[in-house]
Formats: sequence, structure tokens, C-alpha cells
Amino acid sequence: MTHSRPNKSAPAPPPLSPLTNVFCRSCARVITPRSKSQSSTDTPQKYCSARCRSNKPTKPIDRTIHQAWLTHLDRSATPISTELIESEVFDPIRQISSPSKSDVSEGDAQKAGEERARQREMVRQAGRRLVVFGSDAGVEGTNTQKSEFDPNTFEIVQGPPWRPVEGSFAKNEFWVRRTVL
Repeated sequence: MTHSRPNKSAPAPPPLSPLTNVFCRSCARVITPRSKSQSSTDTPQKYCSARCRSNKPTKPIDRTIHQAWLTHLDRSATPISTELIESEVFDPIRQISSPSKSDVSEGDAQKAGEERARQREMVRQAGRRLVVFGSDAGVEGTNTQKSEFDPNTFEIVQGPPWRPVEGSFAKNEFWVRRTVL
């Protein structure tokens, strides 16, 4: 079974089961099966790429983002957007380190845009990890208390109307909400 990103106009597919699929420990996207020559080892594949293997979610900012997701989801019954988490975590940093508009050159503006895109992807990865691995997994060194949440407690939705989608293929902004049990 091969997974590929849907084209521009296709809707994201429904969520996949964590029990039947393997997800990357870093970005929480579905890992496509290895070729026959690589699958001879008995160890399961943990990362989808060399980039994910080198960017494991162990930094303090990863823990901060993870905790922001949990805090908002504990307080709210409505879906929480990636944009809300991004602004909460990164806007104070941007305000402190942002120079005035007259001081910004074209190259600096491009670097700032690339940095915002990197930060946005960090928030998305944390949201996907929360959905796939649950609140106590996904970020090493997270000081989360043992909670009633498990990997099936959260889902990624897009909308409105709020329809569940597979986070590996979700485009643009998405929201995370508690599942209705």
C-alpha cells in the first residue's frame, strides 16, 4: 500500500489507524514501506527520512509547543488551530527580535519568512505527534503529568465543517480537537 500526497484539489484522506500503519517519531507522518533490500533488518523503521532522524523533537522549544497544545486542549472543547499555537509560542520571540521595517533588507525578509515557515512546521509536527502518539509520547523529556489521554483521544480536523483528516496529508492550517467518545 503506497501513500502519496493528494493533488491540489483533492480533499485529504480520512485518518489512518496507528495500529496498522507506522508513523515517523519526528514528524508523525505515515512512513511508506521500505524496499525489499532494506527490510531485511528486524528493527522497525522509526524515521521517514534522514532529516527527521537528525531533527528529533528533543529541544526545549519542542517541549514548549507540545505543552501549549496540551494546555489549550485541556481548556477548550472546540478545535485548536495551528495558527493559535504558533502565535502563542513564537510571537513573543518575534516581537523581541524583530528589527524595524527600515532596517530589513530583502535577504533578511526572505530569511525571516523561511524562519516563520520552519516554526509553522514545528507546530504542525507537534500537533501530529500529539494525535498519533498521545499526550505522554512524542517529545522526550516532556514533564506532562499522567493524563486520561491516549493516542486515540485527539484528531486532526479541517473545516468548517469540521471533518477528520489524516495529518500526514493535511494541507494548510489544521485544527486539533478531542475526539468524541
